[in-house]
Amino acid sequence: MDIHLRSLHSELPIADTLPGQPVHISVEFAAPKETCTVASVWRIEDEQGKPCYGPAFILHVVVNVMAR
Repeated sequence: MDIHLRSLHSELPIADTLPGQPVHISVEFAAPKETCTVASVWRIEDEQGKPCYGPAFILHVVVNVMAR
């Protein structure tokens, strides 16, 4: 079984944001059909694909999928 949670999009646009300004980011995921714990890993990059906060900064999303 794949342990990664797949998003419906591989890239998400983020509006220009000033330092210290909050921004809301929303991601839609397709939940696996079986009960499990899965993760999705994200990195924020600029237009050239360079990580905005260095290569060590990543966002981990962990989801527990419960039986229906």
